[in-house]
Amino acid sequence: KGVVDATLPWAQRAGREEHFLFSEPVIAVEGEYFYYLKDGSFQWDAGTSPHSQWQGKTIAATIGHNYGAEFQQAEKSGLIKTERLSDLKQGLQMLIFGRVDALISKRHVVTPYLNSYFSSEQRTKLTSVPVSQKPPSFDYLLISKRGKHADYFLQKFNRGLEKLKASGDYQRLMVDLANGMYSKNMHAVK
Repeated sequence: KGVVDATLPWAQRAGREEHFLFSEPVIAVEGEYFYYLKDGSFQWDAGTSPHSQWQGKTIAATIGHNYGAEFQQAEKSGLIKTERLSDLKQGLQMLIFGRVDALISKRHVVTPYLNSYFSSEQRTKLTSVPVSQKPPSFDYLLISKRGKHADYFLQKFNRGLEKLKASGDYQRLMVDLANGMYSKNMHAVK
């Protein structure tokens, strides 16, 4: 509707270009990871067909998140049982106490929760493995084509992003993001 000039972060999907201009890639979006107990029975090989590995597993997942076609189909068909939760902290607690076999999420989403709500001893019980071997995709700034200055904002944003990357500041920001520096409402466990 053009009420706001831009929004971030969004994937480049068919149909969006009708309404939006896309910036240069802003952030690499890593794939999903399975988090599981080191001494548990969960095993995962990203190079093997997922169907045989999912059989009978219970996986904590966030309500409303799409984890890809294979996961969604395995969930729908009953191949895997999912515990869809609104709170990632609850999913991690269920994992640590052995109530689910694994939790699926992105590292930059899980890391702030682990660092804020769980002790070092609890964190060391967990390990993770990528769900897939696919290369990362990217998220972009979307600028409404209805805005009067859409082309101007796109040009300025891309130029600023280029300067951040050239100075090394972009890389520092991405490391800080991965370490949970920008997570709201997180309080570190002492």
